[in-house]
Amino acid sequence: MATEFVLPTVAVGAFMGWLHRRHRNATRKKRGLLFSLSEELFQQPRIYQDDVNFPVLKGQYKEDSFQLDLIADHIGFRKLPSLWLQVTLRAEQPVDGMLGFLVRPEHPLYFSPSERLENELEIPNEWPQQASLKSNNSKVPFPLERLDSHIKLFDDPKCKELLITPRGIRLVYQLDQAQRAHYQILRGCVFDNSMLEPSLAKELMSSLIDIQRDLKTLP
Repeated sequence: MATEFVLPTVAVGAFMGWLHRRHRNATRKKRGLLFSLSEELFQQPRIYQDDVNFPVLKGQYKEDSFQLDLIADHIGFRKLPSLWLQVTLRAEQPVDGMLGFLVRPEHPLYFSPSERLENELEIPNEWPQQASLKSNNSKVPFPLERLDSHIKLFDDPKCKELLITPRGIRLVYQLDQAQRAHYQILRGCVFDNSMLEPSLAKELMSSLIDIQRDLKTLP
């Protein structure tokens, strides 16, 4: 009698294990394709993916080295999870310290260095005011006027953060947001519109190149 119960239990366990593996494989494959449309923009693009995690793309665009990361954020209370795209231009910049400009800082972004900078700066009048502007160097003034013409990036409500460091420049952009119904019922982060379109990748990278150009004209 006991054997009759054991066999169905083992079968159910094996079936559930198979479902789990199939789901993980499908998730990994789907996420691994998120940069596929934009690979052609890069010289010798390299895509890295650790198991089911979101991929990382590294490559040369025009004359500069870039790294593109995807980060799922589901920490915010009563906020739908977001999929953030980090676009980083990896090159030395003529600045002393870090500067972070973060708009609409409703809740902490665990991946944002701006959250941890100690020196609060006054936001220029022409910039969005519902924001945080910080640096880690209070002794050397940052040339904010060099960024005036670039702050129009934040006219797009999906543009979240600009970070400038001696080692590079980064933009953070909301690539997608989770389905409300799926998240409210199952608490799952399902992103359906996460493919990075070449036009968006090109626009963000070109913006970083323009910022770098203006920073490099510093005396």
